[in-house]
Order: sequence, then C-alpha cells, then structure tokens
Amino acid sequence: MKQIVYFLLATSLTCGFWACGNHAHSDDANQAHKVANIAWKDLAHMDTVQLGDTVTYGYVFFNTGWKPVKLENAKARTGNITFRLPTKETLVGEQDTLWATSIFSTPGQNGHYFDVTHNTPQRPFLLALHVWVEDHE
Repeated sequence: MKQIVYFLLATSLTCGFWACGNHAHSDDANQAHKVANIAWKDLAHMDTVQLGDTVTYGYVFFNTGWKPVKLENAKARTGNITFRLPTKETLVGEQDTLWATSIFSTPGQNGHYFDVTHNTPQRPFLLALHVWVEDHE
C-alpha cells in the first residue's frame, strides 16, 4: 500500500513540475503570437457618379491585434487612383482611414482594385471601388 501512495505522490509531483514548465513555455508562445492585426470596416465602396467626377472614399480599418499597425503601401491593380495613407502607426484598439481618390472619365461601370500592404503577418488586402459612371450629355 505504501508503494502505491509513494508512486502516486511521485507521479503527481513530476506531473506538477512538468505542467509548470509547460505553462511558462505556453506564456512565451502566447507572447510570440501577439502580433499586429487589421480588420477593415468595408473592403469595397459602390456608388453612382457623373462623368468626369473626382471621388474620394475612405476605407476605415481597426487595429485588432497586440502591436501597432502601419500601412506601408497602396498600389492600384486597375484604374488611376491616388492614395493618402495614415502617416503614423495605428495603436492597439484604435482606428484610422486610408483615402483613395480617382477621376472617372469613362461612361458605364468602372471598377478599381488596389492592394494594401502593411506590417502584419496577414496577406496584402485587396480593396475595391465600384462605380457606375453616368453621362448626361
């Protein structure tokens, strides 16, 4: 009977020390995964505009991660778009806006797509600006 008690005591102490060691490792692993993260309010805007209109739309994003977010670049895949990126890092829990401006000079439907790169482990985001261009001549 004493052997069983000693065995159980030794096993529980060994498991207790092992669990403590894993707990410390788990905390280190959790710290390593605390990264910047972006959540966008809208990935696309849709509108109707007049031929020749210059339009500016804001794409609001939130920092839902553990470190500051920095938008690094916005590059058009289609269309002629200019961008105004935030100049400062967006702190944890805060929001900011990427502004996209374009002149629409072709009647009918136009879609502009652009990629946004950033300092998070997420892939670049593809955002869109869809408009119907009316020509009232």
